[in-house]
Amino acid sequence: MASDSVCAGRFELRDGRGVLIRRAVPRDAAAVSRHIGRLLDEDGAYLTSSDAVPGIEALEEQLRRESAFEEGVTLAAFDASRGEDSCLEVVGVVTVSRWTRRKLRHVAVLGISELRAWRGAGLGRELCERGLAWSRERPEVSRVELSVMASNAAAVGLFESLGFGLEGRRPGRFLIDDGTFEDELVYGLSVRSGLDLDDGMRVAGRVAPASG
Repeated sequence: MASDSVCAGRFELRDGRGVLIRRAVPRDAAAVSRHIGRLLDEDGAYLTSSDAVPGIEALEEQLRRESAFEEGVTLAAFDASRGEDSCLEVVGVVTVSRWTRRKLRHVAVLGISELRAWRGAGLGRELCERGLAWSRERPEVSRVELSVMASNAAAVGLFESLGFGLEGRRPGRFLIDDGTFEDELVYGLSVRSGLDLDDGMRVAGRVAPASG
């Protein structure tokens, strides 16, 4: 089991504000839910829409399963300036979720969100790096994938600086609230030696069968 110590800890942003980053547990479900609600209110670039947001009970179950079965991890960044009440406000979240299908269990999907007021100070990079650190501690995970709206230049720059390679573009993938369409960019990153992203058939030095 991967150690949470590689992911947890306090972090000072470039603007001097402090955050506490740790694994979210079931008791954090309400705070994570409020975070998602605030994102939906302020940011059209957030990939989740209001009709796809899980309820608090569903979030509790998701966080419980992550902890019990290591299917993934949700790391939450809390506003550390609030002292004992710091766990009341989540300002950023990174999720790393493993596929459960047998032929995709080596793949994890990364997602990240930050409140607008907390962007541009290094929080997004820190969350991504800790999510990737969790992935690298999992010997069965060899690949991390993510997607992003093509117009989200800040996120694109961050992901590419972390080593993610552009693997595809889906025109008109997202329908925006104003009725326009947005392209999706698909990225991938190898977190285990032996995985060649330029040849998806080659894993750990062996060529997989072409069918199946």
